[in-house]
Amino acid sequence: MVRDAIDTAERRAWLERVVNILNAAFPGVEFTNWQHCARLTPHVQAVRLRLQSANITMGLVSRLYNQAGVYLNSQNRVSEALPLFEEALSIYRESLPSNHPDIASSLNNLAVLYQAQNLLSEAQPLFEEALSIRRDVLPARHPDIAQSLNNLAALYQAQGLYDMAQPLYEEALAIHRESLPSNHPDIASSLNNLADLYQAQNLLSEAQPLFEERYRFIVNRCLQTSGHSDQPVQSGRSISSTGFVRQGSTTV
Repeated sequence: MVRDAIDTAERRAWLERVVNILNAAFPGVEFTNWQHCARLTPHVQAVRLRLQSANITMGLVSRLYNQAGVYLNSQNRVSEALPLFEEALSIYRESLPSNHPDIASSLNNLAVLYQAQNLLSEAQPLFEEALSIRRDVLPARHPDIAQSLNNLAALYQAQGLYDMAQPLYEEALAIHRESLPSNHPDIASSLNNLADLYQAQNLLSEAQPLFEERYRFIVNRCLQTSGHSDQPVQSGRSISSTGFVRQGSTTV
């Protein structure tokens, strides 16, 4: 019995050291870091299996599971991301206050995965809870609130609930305009989301100026990237949203 207790304590101490090392090494999940994420993610998955086999619960791994899950989701490895997101949320719920922002982020990430699998009834309460937490604890014009608004609106739109989706998209766009630089990509995404919804309702006169603004935004970004930022696009044209893939966004 004593030997078993020592072995368990030693195993836990070793796993804690490994988790700390991985937490320090795992970068933000951005395209430029994908290669680094790809190298570290198998180690995260191995640690998860070790913790399960030893029946050890460790709050430190929640952030690590979330990061690895976001990376796996970006690679369309949904079946591998799902258990990481589910366990991260479970750990956050056990270790943090019920309205902690990390719980909202974890709820959002898991809901995005459910929505990607067309599990809309499972995704909806998670998106709604994430939005409720963020409204409670974040400033009114925080970009994370806009993310939750966009994600929940997209879910409502996928169910044909246009009247419920529209005010959420409109509020998300207003927040992005107020809280982000005028050339931020999230503004273009919000423009497209709202315009796409208007178009789905045959509100073409409302949709067109938003599509045109997004078009100008994209062209001006391309000009800036190519070094021709002195040639802004002043007049847009009506463009279709054909080919636009609507999906929720995860939180790193």
